[in-house]
Amino acid sequence: MQEGDKQGKGQSRVTGGAGGRRRRLTARVLAAVLSLLLLVNGLAAANRLLCVKSQDGIDQARAFYHQPENSIDVVFLGSSHIHCNINTAYLWTEYGIAAYDYSAAEQPLWMTYYWLREFCKTQKPKLVVLDVYSPAAYEADYQYRWMEENLFGMRFSANKLEMMQASVEKKRLSDYFGQPHGSVRYRGTWGGTNALRKIREVSSQDHLIHAETEYSAGADFGAVPEASGRGCCPAAD
Repeated sequence: MQEGDKQGKGQSRVTGGAGGRRRRLTARVLAAVLSLLLLVNGLAAANRLLCVKSQDGIDQARAFYHQPENSIDVVFLGSSHIHCNINTAYLWTEYGIAAYDYSAAEQPLWMTYYWLREFCKTQKPKLVVLDVYSPAAYEADYQYRWMEENLFGMRFSANKLEMMQASVEKKRLSDYFGQPHGSVRYRGTWGGTNALRKIREVSSQDHLIHAETEYSAGADFGAVPEASGRGCCPAAD
């Protein structure tokens, strides 16, 4: 009888030991998963906070991805003459036209082509308005002064790679590769992220529509009510 009791106790200890090891392993796995999620969320938050923000082109390109699919009837493409002069909020409130300023500073015509291709991935505009100031004003084949504004807001894709190949000399491609999501670049100092200064800048621009209005889903550059009808995008390559 005593021998049987000893065997039973031994088996209990083995079973309990195995169960304890499983619980410890499960706890470690859960802790690792939780740590990974916290790290990813932290990096994402840091990316949003520290990446360069510019209404010369980067903000427009990023905000475009928040627009509902097939919600824009008219797209304005080209240089800063577009986003500095076309008031899409006025077009909507006065005429019911759902439009978007999808432009960047001194944008070359060949980059506008790739921007239109990106736009047509999710939208079918009835009208495309093209600003031709840059091709009329500049003769240079490569325009690096505003290259970041034309590149960094667009998400990484085959279309973006083709645009970079067409717009950047091979010896300078390394200047724009290797950046985080969206090929954004970070500010060198914490002072460049002054939130109060940014809020003042945005709030002082009365001609823009802000995220909390009914016209925009996170964008300052276009009214996005429901749009309908077939678009005028070029056929896919």
